[in-house]
Amino acid sequence: SDLLSGETNDVPEDIGLYLACVYFILGRYRDSEEVALSVEGGDPELKNRILLHVACKNDDETKVAKYRQDLTTSIEDQISAAAVEFSFRRRYQESDNICKTILSEEKDALALYVYIAMCLFKMGYYDVSMENLSIYGEAYPDSMVVNNLKACNAFMLCNGPTALQELTNSFNEKLRNENDLLRHNTVVFTGGEKALQVLPSLIDKIPEAKLNLAIYYLRLGEIDAAAELMEEFEANSPESHIVLGTIHAEIGQMTGSEEDIQRSQKHFDVVGNSPNECDTIPGRLSMASSLFLQQ
Repeated sequence: SDLLSGETNDVPEDIGLYLACVYFILGRYRDSEEVALSVEGGDPELKNRILLHVACKNDDETKVAKYRQDLTTSIEDQISAAAVEFSFRRRYQESDNICKTILSEEKDALALYVYIAMCLFKMGYYDVSMENLSIYGEAYPDSMVVNNLKACNAFMLCNGPTALQELTNSFNEKLRNENDLLRHNTVVFTGGEKALQVLPSLIDKIPEAKLNLAIYYLRLGEIDAAAELMEEFEANSPESHIVLGTIHAEIGQMTGSEEDIQRSQKHFDVVGNSPNECDTIPGRLSMASSLFLQQ
């Protein structure tokens, strides 16, 4: 506070932006935005990046578009652009392209292989994702991000037991029981074992936790529980559209509700008609489900 008030000498020009970064990491997005906007001078690129990521967290498409347009060709700005395309807009191919462009000029930026692997995972190229992970993993074999993503790829390529073995080989039992992401993924890899003990407490921490809990209820035939859980949820991904489509289809078929059938069809349509999903297995199944519901 003394630095910001100017009560000390030699105050770094960017100190306010550094504070905005701290607020952002703490999840205090309003404070981060207010402090960043109040800074006069300093690094304009850093200021723009802070405001861009705050806008993403606030789900403000107008501001995201504005600050995204103001990004430069610097490496830091382009990595931010890749992050926005990946996390906010879910344009995984675009994010992948940005990372590869940077990597073509920065050969030693090995972490970019992990970002590319994440994009490939989201696009369903699990084997190629593994190849990119191995490049970073050779240099940093203890990387939690790499080993967890390897397990996720193994789950998609093989099965739950294989993925669980990856986690067991990479992380000790204490860490697997304490880390939220590993606890979540263990539930998924075991087909829902301990889902009711683990997933409810993770709903506000891990976005996929609510979806996976809903899937758990659906597998048990507890449609009402799944519907109640997802009642106010706004679909923002192919997976969430599929889950909501399934819930409404189940309700529509059980109750004869035409409204639920129509809502189900719309969710499946979104996935089936998506340029990024139409040629994937989930995309084709969604289109088939939509056409079936029209009958």
